[in-house]
Amino acid sequence: MQRLHDVPAPESVPPVNNPDPQPGDEKPRMPPSEGGRDQVPVELPGKPGVPERVGGASRA
Repeated sequence: MQRLHDVPAPESVPPVNNPDPQPGDEKPRMPPSEGGRDQVPVELPGKPGVPERVGGASRA
């Protein structure tokens, strides 16, 4: 019977498409909207200060 601590740990493999952030890197930004212009959030009636969600998936 082999004990858990006797099993060798797998070699660490660096992530392929996930580079570590570097000091000179810019912060990630949201890609531009598909229409090429910004979409302004619309205020919902009866809920002041709560913007309407624009585009995207509907909630189930």
